[in-house]
Formats: sequence, C-alpha cells, structure tokens
Amino acid sequence: MKNNKFDKSALENYLDERINKRLYKKDQVELAKMIYLTDAGHKLQKGYKLINEYFNDNNLLYTINGIYFDKRSTLSDGSVNPNYRKGYWLMAKYTVN
Repeated sequence: MKNNKFDKSALENYLDERINKRLYKKDQVELAKMIYLTDAGHKLQKGYKLINEYFNDNNLLYTINGIYFDKRSTLSDGSVNPNYRKGYWLMAKYTVN
C-alpha cells in the first residue's frame, strides 16, 4: 500500500469531527481520498480494514468499528430516512493514559 504525504494535524482535525458519526458511502470515499491509500496499481483502497491498518501504521489513535446498517425508517423529526438499510461506519478514537 502506498500513500502520499499528509498533514497529520489536518487529518486528525478531520477525523475528530467524524467521531461517533455515521459515515455513509459518500463520507467513506471522502475519507479514502483524504488519506489517498492506494495499491500498487494506484487504485484507491476504500475498505475499513485497510484504513484501520493505515491508522495503525501512522500512529493515529483512530479506528473504524466495522459496518453497520441503518434500520431507522424515519428520523427523529418524523421525516423519511434517506439512508434506511444503507451501510455505514462508526469512527472511534483511542485514549492513551
């Protein structure tokens, strides 16, 4: 896996804004583009396991806790949920004592 140089503080700010938020497909692709994680053929890698490896390799205290599916047919305001039955990721941050 290859990746371009990144601004660690900008990436951490970006990730901090997404902790405990649902990352649907658009957000997942945006994250993959931000870290620009590619294979030998320069194909963008978008799997959460590879992104977690990237976090680990670069000493970033974040993890994606797998894939979940939105089972809410309506939102708290009563409107129809446009993401009903769509998969999403949840981002978490480790704390170091």
